[in-house]
Amino acid sequence: QAGIFTAVVTATHYPSMTDFLTATTRVTIVVPTGGYYVPPSTYPGYAAALLVTAMQDGTTVDIVDDDADGDDDDTCMDVKLDRGESYMVYIQDGQVNDDGDGNPGNSPPQKQRGDYFRVRSDKPIIVFQFTNSCYQHDFVPATNNATAGTDFYFYAIENATGCANSPQVDVIAYSDNTQVQLIDITHTPTITSGKTSVVSDTNGAVVLTATLNAGEHQIINLTEGHTYHLLANKRVTPQYGPLGHSLSGRRDGGAYVPAKNGRLTGRTFYFGIPYGGNCPEPHCDYERELRIVTYDDGADVSVRGWDTASSTWDDVHSEHLGPHGHLELVGSELGYDNDGVGYYFFEVLATADVSVFETNWFETGNYGTSDIATYVSAKTGSRGQRFEAYLGPPGTEPDLEDGIGNVQLTHLYIFANEETDVVAYDSDAYGEWIELYNATTETVDLSGWTLTNGSDRSVVLSGTVAPGDYYLLEYHEKATEEEADFVYGGLYPYFKLGNGGDTLTLQDAGGTIHDTFSYSETWGGHGIYAALARIDPTNPADDSTNWADATTWHPNSSSNLGAYWGTPGEQNDVYSEDGSGTPDVVINEILVGRIWHHFTITEPVPRAGGYHDIALTPTEWEAIHNGNRPNTGRTDPEGPYIIVEADKYVSVMNTNWNDNWMAYAVPPAYPDPTVVYLPSHYQRTPGGIVGFTAEVRTERTTLYNPVTTIEIPPEIHYTPGSYITPDQLLATAVVTETHNADGSWTSTWYHGVPMTRGVSYRFTITATVPPTATNGTWIRSVASTTGTDTREPWAGRRYTAQDVANVVVGATDELQEMDLVINEVMVNPTSGEEWIELYNGGSTDIVLTGMVLSATGEIHDTVTFSYTIPQLNGDSLVLHPDSYILIHLTDGTDTQTDLYAGWGTVGALNDTEGRIYLFSSSDFRQDTVVDFVQWDDDGNLTNDDGDNLAAIAEQWADGDYVTSTLPGDTLGRDRYSSDANDADDWENTGGIHSGAPTPGAINWTHAGLNLLKIAEPAMIEAGGTVTYTYQVFNTGEEPLLNVNLSDDKCHPPTFTGGDADGDGELDAGETWNYTCSMRLYEDTTNYATVMAKTKGAGPITVSDSAGATVIIAHPVGGYTEPVNALMSLWPWIIPILAIGVGTLIAAARERS
Repeated sequence: QAGIFTAVVTATHYPSMTDFLTATTRVTIVVPTGGYYVPPSTYPGYAAALLVTAMQDGTTVDIVDDDADGDDDDTCMDVKLDRGESYMVYIQDGQVNDDGDGNPGNSPPQKQRGDYFRVRSDKPIIVFQFTNSCYQHDFVPATNNATAGTDFYFYAIENATGCANSPQVDVIAYSDNTQVQLIDITHTPTITSGKTSVVSDTNGAVVLTATLNAGEHQIINLTEGHTYHLLANKRVTPQYGPLGHSLSGRRDGGAYVPAKNGRLTGRTFYFGIPYGGNCPEPHCDYERELRIVTYDDGADVSVRGWDTASSTWDDVHSEHLGPHGHLELVGSELGYDNDGVGYYFFEVLATADVSVFETNWFETGNYGTSDIATYVSAKTGSRGQRFEAYLGPPGTEPDLEDGIGNVQLTHLYIFANEETDVVAYDSDAYGEWIELYNATTETVDLSGWTLTNGSDRSVVLSGTVAPGDYYLLEYHEKATEEEADFVYGGLYPYFKLGNGGDTLTLQDAGGTIHDTFSYSETWGGHGIYAALARIDPTNPADDSTNWADATTWHPNSSSNLGAYWGTPGEQNDVYSEDGSGTPDVVINEILVGRIWHHFTITEPVPRAGGYHDIALTPTEWEAIHNGNRPNTGRTDPEGPYIIVEADKYVSVMNTNWNDNWMAYAVPPAYPDPTVVYLPSHYQRTPGGIVGFTAEVRTERTTLYNPVTTIEIPPEIHYTPGSYITPDQLLATAVVTETHNADGSWTSTWYHGVPMTRGVSYRFTITATVPPTATNGTWIRSVASTTGTDTREPWAGRRYTAQDVANVVVGATDELQEMDLVINEVMVNPTSGEEWIELYNGGSTDIVLTGMVLSATGEIHDTVTFSYTIPQLNGDSLVLHPDSYILIHLTDGTDTQTDLYAGWGTVGALNDTEGRIYLFSSSDFRQDTVVDFVQWDDDGNLTNDDGDNLAAIAEQWADGDYVTSTLPGDTLGRDRYSSDANDADDWENTGGIHSGAPTPGAINWTHAGLNLLKIAEPAMIEAGGTVTYTYQVFNTGEEPLLNVNLSDDKCHPPTFTGGDADGDGELDAGETWNYTCSMRLYEDTTNYATVMAKTKGAGPITVSDSAGATVIIAHPVGGYTEPVNALMSLWPWIIPILAIGVGTLIAAARERS
């Protein structure tokens, strides 16, 4: 997060590089890297601190106290740091606050507000805030500012008096044969405010040397006040704090877990949930808590625990979560090993991006005793524009308003580096309710009436409403204390009311609209906490002056989901009828949510780094944390989740600070360049040549005056001129090479042209391991890129990114292989197109543009299929770690997740025998083969030379094959996408751990539930009747219970048969049938969802969805002559429009 302003230079041409350097470095202005709030502690023994660590030598840092606590005495300016050094500011030296006397009642209120810091640096840094307690834990970011990497510096904090827990670090690996080394680089231990002192790796003490495989970890004890350097030759993540289990003090805290891809959202996670041994029970494993959140796509989720005694992964929980769903597992739900001890170390796998939040003693504790500070995962990773943030229970903190005593609050801090518009609201609909009122003199039959929101989601009503009476709809049976006429959340889980505004339309079975209005946040409290109540039910609804906030208070009780204002089921307390309106059945009162904050973070430029605090009381928190989840049979309460949406990139911190916390800070995002730096070898023998390649790009904006630097350490021999300049820069780049006093080399490229968004640049240097090098020697090389912004108001601001590549000298060579594989292939579809799935199983980005998929290894062969991966929207197509992309053999529009090879490739894959090569370029050679797969039906390959090049490249065993599939099945790897380069990696029913195709996801299915929906006819006249038929299949191996089918527009689907033995269980191999009919007046797409539970111990919830579209031939309001050509093709169009088949794995994609 670099920040340098450069002087404006008017010359357009420089006579020499010396003149260029002189001109652009005359003036430097350090700018903010981010704002960080450090709260006060309520416990005098635990002192709060801010710590800043440098990633590069010669770093200058300003730590600016913005006087939120009444003074700026903790400001530290012009701090000089070298790589690995830190500067620590204790804002509380043994007291509640260093500005008070330790007694909150004797200090002015502002003295208790903690400190808000703006940290500014000219090179990348890492910011860490903590109290010196002995309970908290977090994940250490790498020197590339990702949450997984090869290079880490961290400080082991001092524990407060009375703490017996030593700090620890747990190194977690994602790849086999990962070598790690931990070095204590402390010069003089430091436990007070000021600068830490470190030595070089050479002069440090090696604490650990180890080799780990994927999913393995190792805990190491640390010494308080010491600084450590962790190196790895492949990406790892270190978890820091008091770790392990069944030991004193492993309680409190938690963090969002880094994924394998280096972000806080992903598909593969490994982590520990620490817990203590000093509870009333033998172990405190009942205090473990785990929360998983999905985003736009639903996901199948698998949780496994590591059994240390048997060295095996044991299944803990599997479940399908729909879009924006959340899963909570607490205490015993997280499982026990064979000795009855709760699992400590976990694996989470998901079929789409999720976030994982692990905690201890959070909701299992009591108000005021749980503590945490953690930065929340955004939808896109560590920071972003949309968050689904879990809020912990309120903690005890000083009363900031009165300055006397304590209060209980839980906080969400939103940090921004520029003026940003933000909304925050509760995510679930559990407490929503809608009241209808019959203002007529007749009883009205509501059968077939619909209530539709602005997202075109509908609830279908039934029953009657008497004249002058009310009809109460509740999402959950305890949304109010009153008995509802219709609890709709189970049947219509996606029907929700917008907290900031929405449109509601009430329509009868014949299509007549009886009431409609659109509310917004200008309508009083717009239904937040206080119901939005209609004043005159006979006057127009779409008039904001006819609505007001209800004033009748309902306290929190066991009969409701939380306190609110409103009058459900009775006359509105704001009622006043003037007699001039028209009586009808109308929408009379709505409660849409409990939380809505709309605010703008404003900061004068360049004083960036503002924040906003959302603080909830216990009453407010309980209002979004009640009720059993509808329609699942789960006893989980509604989760206290807050949605945060911003128009700029922000970071979000959740904290319920009490007396101890720990958080590695995530600054709001800058348009830093991206640097991925990899060696040619992870391990190299003495005398061997090593290549280092830096892949550089910028994704958010064009950067000017870009400079890329590669540092070659003295442990490897470099010959000047042993570098390769990117093709794009051959005509413009100026390269300098400097031999430094310590024997290292620095190669620097001055690009000479702006670095445009999305274009990748590849810089390479080669060097030789000395023949006399000792096995176990580490070779650490750093690549970095800087560039300048020209956009207002940040013109002149300079951004920096770096990455580290480590090579270990050893007795054998280990090449750095591209972790890109062909993961799944549909060669024989029953409908739709053939497709090929690629998977990036590594922990770094891979540029796909220019790679070739081919049915042959001979470039001059007549081939049935060859496809070169293109750019996407003019930019290089990048496949992120732990991500998938589908290549469809048909025509379509390319996206980040789906490519289309064109009409010419339709049917190109042979059903019974074939092969696919993946090449890194269009030059088909042994060294460009990335991956290969071959299939055959009878073991008699008609083209036995087709795999020759793959065999020579050691990517396949000569003559080996996977048995070809049955129609509709796929060739798939195992769930871990292991790559032994032979047929044993593969299986012909979607994968060893799968029973069905899993396009774009891990090859794994957790249960067999499948839904087929058909609309007949698929085209009708306006007002005509359509009949939907549904088939629910159990394709798994065990019975399913509590089968519940719902349709968001046709209600209710009627069961017509299929339960052969009449036991109420959907048996393995069984199909249940349903129908539902309704009239339609406009083109309609609707969706059905089926949910069920597995039988036996540890039941899990499974679900699937399917959609269907019906077209109105002659819409009401105008006659449209049918097109003969269209109608002649109708038999082919019907399946496309009418059938939506949910996949076996219930990927929760709504499609038609």
